[in-house]
Amino acid sequence: MTRMRFYGVIAAVIISGIQILINIMIIPKLDTSTLSFLFSALPVFILSFVALEFIRNKLMNCIGILENCLQEFARGNFLATLKADIQIEELSHLEGLLKKVREEMKNWIFHILSAEVHLKDLSRLLSQNAMISLERMDNINHSVAEITEGSMQAASDSAENAAISEELLSSNMEIADFGKHVLKFANDSVYEIDRDSRVIKSALDNVQEIEGLMMKSFQHIGALKQYLDTISEMANAISGIAKQTNLLSLNASIEAAKAGEAGKGFRVVADEIKKLAEVSATTASHINRNIVQIQENMNDTMKTIDSGVEKSRQIKNISGEANHNLLHIYEKILEIVRCIEKISQNITEQTHASELLAKNIENIAQFTHEIDKTTRCMSEKINDQVGSITENNKISQNIGGITQEFNKFIEPIEKEIERELIGACNRIAACLAQGNLNDLAVKRICVEAGITEIYITDASGKTVLCNNPMGIGFTFKDEPNTQAYEFYKILNKPELQVCQRMMLRDLDGKYFKFVGISRADGRGIIQIGLSLEDILNFKGQYAI
Repeated sequence: MTRMRFYGVIAAVIISGIQILINIMIIPKLDTSTLSFLFSALPVFILSFVALEFIRNKLMNCIGILENCLQEFARGNFLATLKADIQIEELSHLEGLLKKVREEMKNWIFHILSAEVHLKDLSRLLSQNAMISLERMDNINHSVAEITEGSMQAASDSAENAAISEELLSSNMEIADFGKHVLKFANDSVYEIDRDSRVIKSALDNVQEIEGLMMKSFQHIGALKQYLDTISEMANAISGIAKQTNLLSLNASIEAAKAGEAGKGFRVVADEIKKLAEVSATTASHINRNIVQIQENMNDTMKTIDSGVEKSRQIKNISGEANHNLLHIYEKILEIVRCIEKISQNITEQTHASELLAKNIENIAQFTHEIDKTTRCMSEKINDQVGSITENNKISQNIGGITQEFNKFIEPIEKEIERELIGACNRIAACLAQGNLNDLAVKRICVEAGITEIYITDASGKTVLCNNPMGIGFTFKDEPNTQAYEFYKILNKPELQVCQRMMLRDLDGKYFKFVGISRADGRGIIQIGLSLEDILNFKGQYAI
């Protein structure tokens, strides 16, 4: 096209030169020298005209290149670059100026987008806080009204409380006196029970001693019984000897009768022996009767002693149980005494507290009056604050309106960024379809194009390629409450292109712009994320 234009220019120059020659030749007044000069200058004129036309074409070409770039800038695409180099040296500095303008405009876009998203979020937060503050101030105002009403009621109740405190003080003093009497009675009871316990313990000791003595007596009587048994045996032996002696006397009398006069003296001896045997038998019989009587008495005595021992044991057990119960009562009464002492102490403290209460009630009456004045003043201040908060709420709404207007200005620029990001997605989809994409290639694309993050999923929505190792395995799910849900829809609608506004990401609280399309080689998602900070580094789709 440029060459045809050049040939057209030459033809036009030649035709113009021929026309000039014809006009010169039809002018009769020109002399030969003039004509000779004109014919000699004609080639110079033609060459100059051709050179000027050539320069004009190069200039128009450069202007066209610059115009295309400026038209992209006018659309808001400050990522655009010159389609060709400027061949006119005098205009080559404009290329550097355009690059500088592009970088400055990218910087402006960054700050404008940053201001817009922050202003939008701050406006929203300001409106929310204003509403919350207004609601809380209403609650505070209601609470202050209740406090005012309560303070008035407290002031009216103070006099009644003062009278009640006086009655309470009098009652506490009476209870304190009664507590002293009860404490004295309890202490006396403790003393009496302790004394009785000692007496019972002494009696138990005496009973135990008597029991020991009776046991010793029982043992002595037993020994005496053994002695009597021995004496009885000895009496029986004497009775046997008397029987033998009597028998011997009888034999002697028989032998004396046989001897006649010669045995007369022997008979006398036999009679004496018989008398002695009879006396011995009588004495032995009397001893046995006495021994039997003594044994019967001793048996009765031992039974009596045994019964006395058993009774003493019963008395000991009963007295021990009584002493134990008495000690238990003693301990309980001691606990009662301690409780009474504690009650008496508490009553004393309560009496003192009642005195302080009476004074405090008087102070409370004065204080409630001051509270009433203060709460009324607070109510007025709160009403003023409610008005200020309402005004702030209106201001926040106005800021929201300004943000919306600001958004209209930002929207074309953001659309151009979206167009470049979608174009980058398409180029990545083409590379993926050709099988020329892996983890290293994804990281290289991010560095060369200035893209923050790239997520490529399989047919189930699970991320299989990502420049961020932490993103591998992240799954786009059918969960409407998540930010990734809009991109999940691409799995079922491959023709869908999703472009989200610049917003805070749930994961880390950073501002991100995400776009996404379907994979060209099958079911899956290609998502590109551009952080607010990386807008300055973003070079557009043609950097891929």
